[in-house]
Amino acid sequence: WKPHIASELEQLTPPEVMQEASEREYAGKVILRFLILFKKKYHPSGAFDKYKVRMPLDGSKEVFDNAQDNYSPSLQSGTLMFLLAIAAFFGWMLSGSDVTGAFIETPLEREVYATFPKWIMNGVYIVYRLFRCIYGLKDASRLWYNEFTPKLEKLGFVRSVWDPCLFIWRRDAENILVVGLITDDLIELRSTGAKTEEMLEELHAEMRMNWKITTEAVLSKIVGISIDYNNNRSITLRQQQTLHKVFVAIFGEDYEAILIPFQSVPMDVKWCAENRDLFPRCDSAKWMHILGLLIFLIKTRFDIVLTISLLSTRTHWCTERDMNDIRVLGGYLFWTRNIGLTFHPRREELQSFIQISLAADAAYLVHKDSRSHLGYGLKLGDPEFKSGMFEVRSFKEADLSSSSAVNAEVKAAFEVTKSAIVRRGMFEEIFGVKLPSPSVLEEDSAGTIAISQDLRKHSRRMRHEYQKVSFLIEAARLGIIAMMKVGSKQQTANFFTKPEGPTQHWKSTERAMGEHEAITEAKNRATPAPRKQRTSYATAMSATCALDEKEESEAALLSDPNELLSKIEAFDIDIYNSCPPVQSFDEAVLFSSDIQSFQDEDYDEEVQRHESTTFNTAFNRNITKFAVQNLEDQEAREQEVKETRESLAAALNGIVQ
Repeated sequence: WKPHIASELEQLTPPEVMQEASEREYAGKVILRFLILFKKKYHPSGAFDKYKVRMPLDGSKEVFDNAQDNYSPSLQSGTLMFLLAIAAFFGWMLSGSDVTGAFIETPLEREVYATFPKWIMNGVYIVYRLFRCIYGLKDASRLWYNEFTPKLEKLGFVRSVWDPCLFIWRRDAENILVVGLITDDLIELRSTGAKTEEMLEELHAEMRMNWKITTEAVLSKIVGISIDYNNNRSITLRQQQTLHKVFVAIFGEDYEAILIPFQSVPMDVKWCAENRDLFPRCDSAKWMHILGLLIFLIKTRFDIVLTISLLSTRTHWCTERDMNDIRVLGGYLFWTRNIGLTFHPRREELQSFIQISLAADAAYLVHKDSRSHLGYGLKLGDPEFKSGMFEVRSFKEADLSSSSAVNAEVKAAFEVTKSAIVRRGMFEEIFGVKLPSPSVLEEDSAGTIAISQDLRKHSRRMRHEYQKVSFLIEAARLGIIAMMKVGSKQQTANFFTKPEGPTQHWKSTERAMGEHEAITEAKNRATPAPRKQRTSYATAMSATCALDEKEESEAALLSDPNELLSKIEAFDIDIYNSCPPVQSFDEAVLFSSDIQSFQDEDYDEEVQRHESTTFNTAFNRNITKFAVQNLEDQEAREQEVKETRESLAAALNGIVQ
């Protein structure tokens, strides 16, 4: 570490940055101290890169009368993802710049005194007066921002009204340069016009006149997110370095050498906060460290955003059961570590069609304090476009508990509409034109759609949410949003409010994170083989009936079930492929209202052993009844199958399984 310490000292101690102060100068003044941070840098793949030493100031002793004096903006995470989605959608070029020693090049007007640890200065206590900003000062980032932004505005950049760290330079409709400022890093997005390269060179020339910069012609990494450019012109975002830190924090340094159990979903589909406080407390410091890493990880892993949101509600009293959920999530992340957020280019047949699609949903009264859980997402493209979302949110409602499920749905729709207005405004700033069509909002609640169309019919029902409903009605009138009724299975935002089984979870993952071969591979590993026919149960039972001889009576069938069982077992064909399809179900009541064709989510719960079922059937030559009963656990189920093996119901249950 010594050469890196010496290099950092050499950068900090020139006369224009700091000078030794006399005792008279700093007498009675607050003297800050330098900290020394040692860090190992890693490549996006997780491989070791280099040692890094930083010497920031401990600015905790500084006192400001007004909090606004040290406020400094940074590019919003949603804005960053929006820019990356635009780059993929329109085929724009991505590049980056980094200002070396940005803060040190920023003048400091006020008096600040600081000292280094004695062991660095050979045991001598020396106090310095600072003339330039140093990392750690409370207002250092703000002073750098105020120093940098006039240079951009001089070139012709216009600051966005929606994000103070977004700057747009538009010469004409074809030549557009967009810059996002993240502390001292710049993300540069330029259109395909002929003059954009020249505009970028002007920007770099202006920056080199004032600072030392390094440029990256093709952006490969930004704020810990690696950017991979695929052959189909899509881009995939991953956080492999953060994943490595998560695995080390959960499983230890040698996590690759141990057997980590396979997990098909990030959390139990029956996750519940009840009774968790009864378990022993876990190490809260370790819990908070892991949770912080996971919160940073959800920038590109929308498949775990609900899990992290629910686990975050346990920070006040984390127990061993919560830590076990973290380990389950770690196993899921380990087996799906290659997937990422993918943005696709727009489809050739819809080159002139541009849209921002929305999805919002709410889970009513799922928290212990009777609060609902809300979630929403935004995507660039139509609802069926197989690209990832650029902004998602999953959160517990902050205000009063919703009085009804529709009330909670209205709150979710209100939140996503606010975000839609911001992103549509940004789009207009970048391209100079408004989006031609309203943003389609997927909504699975017919009540929410009805209320947003006419509040007068539901005024008493929504008396606590007049402002939010009026906001939605006005947004629809102005052409900002247009609600579209979808089923719960097609509702993408369901993914952010309710735990799902493997099959539905991975369908939602593809819709939220975009189609990619890594997601398809993980989906095939995590989900069971799809059923070959949706009517396979009816087909199987019809084939069984075909075995009955016409001369056999109803009494003969029911009196000797073993004989029929032997015939069924001898019926050695592929039930799902070889049996003819059923033409009519008039004489057969196949499923009860609860089973509804044994949908995917029921099969998921069977896979995870959260529900056990047995089929009790009584029939003559034509099937008359098929009912499903739930058993409490696996042992009860096995016992039931054993006891009813002599009945015809057990035979049909064996075929289904």
